[in-house]
Amino acid sequence: MADSEKQSKAQPTASSPKADAGRVKVFNWTPSPWEELRKLEYGADHTFANTVQKLVFAAEPEEFAALEKRLIAVLKDSKSTRTAQEFTCRLLALIGSEACVDALSPLLVDEKMTHPARLALQPILGEKADTALRSALSKLKGNAKAGLIGTLGVRASDRTAAPLLASILNDTAEPAIVREAATLALARLQINPNVEAHTL
Repeated sequence: MADSEKQSKAQPTASSPKADAGRVKVFNWTPSPWEELRKLEYGADHTFANTVQKLVFAAEPEEFAALEKRLIAVLKDSKSTRTAQEFTCRLLALIGSEACVDALSPLLVDEKMTHPARLALQPILGEKADTALRSALSKLKGNAKAGLIGTLGVRASDRTAAPLLASILNDTAEPAIVREAATLALARLQINPNVEAHTL
């Protein structure tokens, strides 16, 4: 028998069970974009992160909860890079609900993560998000504190924060940037810090 005939008999055809099994095995080896997202670094390949982003952008409202659950898992994974967490926060800002508040709250007091965490919480209405933001305020300082105060002002929904903001405004130990942020936030809440804030 010629060598070419032996080889053709030894190799599985495109439709043979062996070939199909091989294709399944290769398919199973394809990395999960959700797992690869955890390894994201600046300047590295963003292919898998972009895949996740497209899933979020294309999602219907009824799909948000399932996607949010997967994003929360990335956020809480200790193996996730800071870049991955920042990226995840940006996506949670689009589809996040009260379900992600517990995962975002610890990041509010992390100097490196407070900015993306508060922006993720900013559009989430409700007492749970309000409480998380207020609770973090006393643990921050400088620009990070000013930024969080700005978020409270932008939300313009938490009038119970007014006494706290008024106290910050009147605290001469606070840097100017923090006191200015408190002034603007109170204005957004349409509260006179010298009168109304102390009576809420």
